Amino acid sequence: MGRNIAFFFVLSLILMSSCSDSNYITNNSKPVSQQSPQEISNHSQLIHYSEYQQIFETFTKELSISGYSYKSGSVGPNIVIMDKDLSFNKREYLTLDGKFDMNNTQPTSELLLFENEDSSKQLAIRISYTTSYIGNDLVDWSSSRGYSGTNEALAKKTDLVTLSYKNLILTILQTSEEEADMEASKTAVRSIISIISKY
Repeated sequence: MGRNIAFFFVLSLILMSSCSDSNYITNNSKPVSQQSPQEISNHSQLIHYSEYQQIFETFTKELSISGYSYKSGSVGPNIVIMDKDLSFNKREYLTLDGKFDMNNTQPTSELLLFENEDSSKQLAIRISYTTSYIGNDLVDWSSSRGYSGTNEALAKKTDLVTLSYKNLILTILQTSEEEADMEASKTAVRSIISIISKY
């Protein structure tokens, strides 16, 4: 009888320990039972890498910005190489696994370049993939105009917008030979939102 109780006790421990791993979500350090409803919901809202690739493809074909035309971008194999310390020592390549593999490039940063008719203004639109849910927001609109002691002629030539959408980061950098046009940046943001909101 004592042996049977000991046997069932050991068997119960083995079964409980083997089942406990099923409580974890991939790439998450907390068991589901310890995650808040918001964390679980956010995980289910992540854009998968294949969707990220679809979004970029859709941008190359459908993104329309009044007064600008698509000129070029990072279509095809595209790997950004950097010093590892610039990524908090996480990776040397802006790829999904952080490694270099020309046979299976999975970039986490893509670029589209638009220019106005006389090529005096350029919109560089970058879409970057992360594995962390960030949310949907206009994160920043950077302008370095109007700060005393700075080169105002240089400052007025750029405009930078940063958006987040689920686990994606999008930047719109406008560069101009004369003066950046905030309305063009607004048009670009609205066009991006109209497409990306479908995902």
